[in-house]
Amino acid sequence: MVKPIVEHPAVNFHSLKEPLFAVLLMLLVTVCTAWLVFVLSLNKAVQDLQSEAARRLDTAAVSLAATLARFDFLPALLETTPAVMELLTQPGDPVLRDQANRSLVRINAIAGADMLFVLDAQGNAQAAADWDQPVTTVGHNYSYRPYMKGALAEGRGRFFGIGATSRIPGYFLSYALRSGKTTLGVATVKVNLVAAEQAWASLPGEVLVADERGVILLTSKPAWKFNALMPLTLEARAERCV
Repeated sequence: MVKPIVEHPAVNFHSLKEPLFAVLLMLLVTVCTAWLVFVLSLNKAVQDLQSEAARRLDTAAVSLAATLARFDFLPALLETTPAVMELLTQPGDPVLRDQANRSLVRINAIAGADMLFVLDAQGNAQAAADWDQPVTTVGHNYSYRPYMKGALAEGRGRFFGIGATSRIPGYFLSYALRSGKTTLGVATVKVNLVAAEQAWASLPGEVLVADERGVILLTSKPAWKFNALMPLTLEARAERCV
């Protein structure tokens, strides 16, 4: 028995173009939409991270500024302390030195600075709140220290560094003590910023403060401390050793 030949209708590719194009177009729109959503979400996430980082930096900066502001007045206060000013007119007088030492102890008991001391115009420490401690600034010369030079040149000085006597880092604030136009000496307060660093440790992420040369002075990550963000020149290295 001969089977009848069944003719299959020819596939009309032209008729498939429109549905195929529509599917491809829909797929393209879907991909583009997904990419756009991803980019927008990524940008939003980055902006949120930047905003949160800015808030953390503001918190750290305000905390540090508040700590320093507490002691900003302290060196200038010694200009109104009779025992200190009298000692600077007669450096080395044992009675005046004892009075000045005890005055500094009383003042710093209220202020709570890491150290409070008075230098004569040559940079010799004449009196200090730590005068009765095994390691004291009294008797040492600090004429080479930047805070001393700054106070003599401009009336005030500021410097972050490692204490030449204590070997403990801190922020130094200094003020020229004058009688008329004559500079008799320099009052200096040292602020310990360890508490500020410890407070930063509770914040998410890492926080650091670097000087104008890129040397990290304060940080929530101890391993970074005193490292440089960029190579230092020989001149900068020499200045850091002052």
